[in-house]
Amino acid sequence: MGGYSVQDQQQVSIRTEGTVNAQTVIAWIDALEEAFPDAERITVYVDNARYFHARLVKEHLVGKRVVFVYLPPYSPNLNLIERLWKFCKKKLLVNFYPTFAIFTRAIDEFFQDIRIYKAELATLITEKFETLKRQ
Repeated sequence: MGGYSVQDQQQVSIRTEGTVNAQTVIAWIDALEEAFPDAERITVYVDNARYFHARLVKEHLVGKRVVFVYLPPYSPNLNLIERLWKFCKKKLLVNFYPTFAIFTRAIDEFFQDIRIYKAELATLITEKFETLKRQ
């Protein structure tokens, strides 16, 4: 589970084994607060996955600097982390990985060295959106 800061191109992620649930989200919230200790508010745009709406998560957010903004359903292009995952797949899936362990190591290395893609990500992952209006 991860998030990406448009301002400084920092990513904050936690490794999960199995499925994502409320406890995973809570651990990620705590990782966000630790990663941005000086931020007054940490706004996170999330999709409408159930685990973001879980009672435990909502209770954990009380008094935290992390604030969730829920994106409209079926809008993956508005979700910047989805763009980052698509970019990651584009870079990594051109190779064959003989084992799952090697594949996950490649993903970890991608995110550890993400700053080498700074120029590409600056145009892909941006807060500038163009909205269309119905006529």
